[in-house]
Amino acid sequence: MIIIANAAVFIAFSIFIGIHILEIIPKEKRPMLRIPSFTLPATSVVMIVFSFLPVGVITEQAAVVSSDPFPTALIDVLFDYTIGQGFIAFLLFLAITLAGRFVLKEKRRWLLLIPSIGMVFGWAWSSHAAAFSNQGFLFDALHISAAAAWTGVLLVIGFLSIGEDRWLSFFDWFTPFAITMVSLLFVSGLGMLFLLTPEYTNSWMLSYGQWQLLKHLLFLPLVFYGFAHGFLMKKRLENQEQHTPRFSLQMESAVLVVVFIVTAIMADQEPPHEVAETLEYTETSGIAAQMIDIDLATGETVTWSASVPAVLLGIAALFTLFLCVYSIGTGRPFWLAPVFIALFVAAGYFAIMIGADVEAAAEVIRQRLSCTYAGLTY
Repeated sequence: MIIIANAAVFIAFSIFIGIHILEIIPKEKRPMLRIPSFTLPATSVVMIVFSFLPVGVITEQAAVVSSDPFPTALIDVLFDYTIGQGFIAFLLFLAITLAGRFVLKEKRRWLLLIPSIGMVFGWAWSSHAAAFSNQGFLFDALHISAAAAWTGVLLVIGFLSIGEDRWLSFFDWFTPFAITMVSLLFVSGLGMLFLLTPEYTNSWMLSYGQWQLLKHLLFLPLVFYGFAHGFLMKKRLENQEQHTPRFSLQMESAVLVVVFIVTAIMADQEPPHEVAETLEYTETSGIAAQMIDIDLATGETVTWSASVPAVLLGIAALFTLFLCVYSIGTGRPFWLAPVFIALFVAAGYFAIMIGADVEAAAEVIRQRLSCTYAGLTY
């Protein structure tokens, strides 16, 4: 339930932000939009209800431990726990944003992005990264902002636009916008990676690391997806070879939603800082146990070594990535790109896992075999 709640908040917030960004873009620089009047109220309700669910779960647990009634425990959680404080800040900035829509005229709507950013800070305050340091809090806020802005514009343009013109004008500003958001995602994601999982390859032994690897494998083709839209498809539009890229943008946003779901699963798990210590009270990931097949001890490191199957799968992954970009740029059926992305993720994942091994443990095995051989010689 918490995973569904996190994913729902991600998607609703992205649509909320996407609408506010596109409202400040001149109409001649984007396709015509038809946004139902219930969209903003609906996304607001979704964000309120589903962002409260984790607070409610923690409140219920606190009420059981302290034997306090639920309302009393709820007050304690809202004001004493970071998740409660973040929820209050999120709600207040949401209320300010909605109230501001009744006050500000269309030309001043860009001011609504200020309380919208406040919503991000409230959300990020209760994150895993914020629990580590203030730097982690800023990284997570930047990560959420960039992801929501990029995805939100794609979702709104892909599913709520009705015009068949002005696509070229749209890509003129959206391409540098998307490049900026992807750059911010990369920088902030790298910062959180070093903070939360400094033992990146070792984390593959755990469920959190497996989901994180899947997220990164999904993100890589999205970068090339954006490249194909921003440059190859834009060139086709200049040559008037393509009427509308709407369906292709819908597919890109759908893949981003999948990334949100994976992120929601990760948010429900504790990130491992010391993997060997974590394995003392947490089970190894089932897939990792089958493919790496060696228990990780303190001082050991999971490394990747080239083998014929791993290299062949890596080549297959790169080739499917090329086919994905080619299919988008040449206007092939829009459903082919997600198929190629799925094939890339599968090939890339197995290329990594087949080549994964525990370095120190392998060295110990070689030493034992050497000693055994020496004993037989004597």
